[in-house]
Amino acid sequence: MSDLAGRTVVVTRAEDDSDSLRLRLEELGARVFLFPCIAIRRSVDDLDLEVALDHLREGRAGWIAFASRNAVRAFLDECEARGVTVEESVRLAAIGPGTASLLSDRLRRPDLVPERSVAEELARAIVSAGPPDSGTVLVPAAREGRQALVEVLARAGFAVHRFAVYETIVGDPGDGARLPRPVDAVLFTSPSTVRGFFLRAAWPPEAVAISIGPSTTQRLRSLGVERLVEAGAHDLGGLIEAVIGTLSPATRDPSHHEKRKSPS
Repeated sequence: MSDLAGRTVVVTRAEDDSDSLRLRLEELGARVFLFPCIAIRRSVDDLDLEVALDHLREGRAGWIAFASRNAVRAFLDECEARGVTVEESVRLAAIGPGTASLLSDRLRRPDLVPERSVAEELARAIVSAGPPDSGTVLVPAAREGRQALVEVLARAGFAVHRFAVYETIVGDPGDGARLPRPVDAVLFTSPSTVRGFFLRAAWPPEAVAISIGPSTTQRLRSLGVERLVEAGAHDLGGLIEAVIGTLSPATRDPSHHEKRKSPS
């Protein structure tokens, strides 16, 4: 029997980003229900973007730090549209394997991927690779994104230029289909997916929430979700391992506020 045969799993990430997750869960036997709670759209401050591109044109950029796949797509699209080249001398940092894979496809393999896929670890890895005077760290980001990456780098003495290249739109409370019932698990890949879900739907009490990482977990807990599992590795691979570990027939139901570690 497949690991997830007969299980219903709800995926809340943006529809354009759901295919690989859906396909892997379906391969494992799950019934996957796409319930996109956010959408991604271009959002650029032209002046901030031009400052970043000038750093690349004039050789003043030391690093580009990407904290999401969406940042990779949006920033490289802007570079291509303006004919700006990211030279080999500029080091690339990616927050996790998915971001690193897309960066490899679109540009080249990143120079740095931290062991844990969280912004603070990405910043600390850049600090360790340093030094602070190696050039400005460019951070293409979501308009509403966290500031942790910038804050850690700035405290270490790095010059940082963070600029918006996209924004996350939370789903309209009135749009979309109803959730199936019963639901075994609802998967969340960011705090914004949590917010969007609770605007669109009531929490299914029979379900377990499976979170990709600490900030998403914190948001779920703040909303009173008790049956909660956090992925040990904070990326899509870790999220899938958490689903298997939680829902496979050999696994007991998760205890309240449990944090599982994904197998290495």
